[in-house]
Amino acid sequence: MNRLLVAAMALVTIWSLQKQTSEEAIAFKNLLVRLSGKTHKPDQPYTDGILLSGLFVLLRIFDFLESCDYDLNKIKLIRDQIKKLLPYFFRE
Repeated sequence: MNRLLVAAMALVTIWSLQKQTSEEAIAFKNLLVRLSGKTHKPDQPYTDGILLSGLFVLLRIFDFLESCDYDLNKIKLIRDQIKKLLPYFFRE
C-alpha cells in the first residue's frame, strides 16, 4: 500500500511539473532527464516515464544522503577510489 501511495504522489508531481513552463521547471526537467540515464531529443516533449525515472533516482540520492554520515569530502574520496578501480567509467 505504501508503494502505491508513493507511486501515486510521484505521478501527481510529474503531471504537475509537465504543465509548468518556467525556467526553473525546465531546468528541473533537464536534471531529471540526466538522472534517468535515458536519451531525450531537445525538440521532443518530456515523457512522463523519463521524468519519473529521474525523480526516483533523485529521491534515492536524497534518501542516501539523509541516512548516512558521509560529508562531501568523504563522498569525493569514495569517488576518487572508484575512479582508480574503474577508470573506464570516468574518462575525461
